[in-house]
Amino acid sequence: MSVKTLAKFFYFIITLVVSAGIFLVYLSFSRVSASESVSFPKMLEGKASRPIVYRQLIPILARVGARLVPGWLVETFQNAPFSLGSTFHSFSQGQYPKEAIVALTLMFFSLIGFIFAEKDLLKHLGYSGNEQLVLPVTIAVQILPLTIHFGYVYDLPQVFLFSLCLLFLYRCKWHVYLPLLAIAILNKETSFFLIVIFGLYFFRRLRLRTYLLLLAAQAGIFFVIRAAITYMYRNNPGSSMPWTVQFHIDQYTRQPLTFLFTLLFFGVIVLLAAKGWKNKPIFLRYSFSIFFITTFLFFTSGSPMEFRVFLDALPIFGILMFPSGQLQLPDPPTQKAVR
Repeated sequence: MSVKTLAKFFYFIITLVVSAGIFLVYLSFSRVSASESVSFPKMLEGKASRPIVYRQLIPILARVGARLVPGWLVETFQNAPFSLGSTFHSFSQGQYPKEAIVALTLMFFSLIGFIFAEKDLLKHLGYSGNEQLVLPVTIAVQILPLTIHFGYVYDLPQVFLFSLCLLFLYRCKWHVYLPLLAIAILNKETSFFLIVIFGLYFFRRLRLRTYLLLLAAQAGIFFVIRAAITYMYRNNPGSSMPWTVQFHIDQYTRQPLTFLFTLLFFGVIVLLAAKGWKNKPIFLRYSFSIFFITTFLFFTSGSPMEFRVFLDALPIFGILMFPSGQLQLPDPPTQKAVR
């Protein structure tokens, strides 16, 4: 076994251990799908409130994968320690133990996948070897403060799928990116942000015909999936796009410190991202636009302190917040994108 292969093996083991620690803390802090109206059994049955019920990827995979789960594994999870055991019982509620195991497994491996997808993205953006090793794990840790008291079964898969889509979008691997985009949209409709990034970054980087065809393909994928799911669950309680502006005003009026903390949250991210702005990859600079779109949606459709809505943007601002050294690779030439 070569030194390089051995180093990769040890990095994988370290990532596995660190991810396990982050995952257990995440399950403890986030109270994943704790509300009855959006519980995992409700999602499996298609009875969860809108818009939560629209996020169907994990419920579908859980129902399909449950057939492969052996009985002995159910007993193992029933006796699992710490937050893993409590989350398993919360997910299964005595009815869906195998589906709960599939969901938790997908969540855990999504966290690992996120770290490796982010590592590969850093590599293609031209970051150094040390940055490729350290930054992905550091960014993964940032998931924890974003999800305190707020968490859903699709959150970790979403941050993984979004980072993976960013990777193949940047590399112009359309035959991989487009199917991944469809999967990401099925997981959460905010994957539409990827289309926004494509529209901004590749404008004038592609031939007009290619640009418009790819833009139309992505829009078509989004609207077909969105229309089908919205129609399927049209009678579920809740709202597709709740309006929460007044809720924010009331909360910040009663608890001004909440508003100050929110401003601090945004301020720290923007200031760190803006530092050395011109030296940071232009792809990330264009992509950072979705942070401001998410900020608008946070105040109009989200809940105060529910910072988990920024998980889509984490693969972007997570990198931008750190100083950028001398990148080893230039921005991909236009010719690559045209192919």
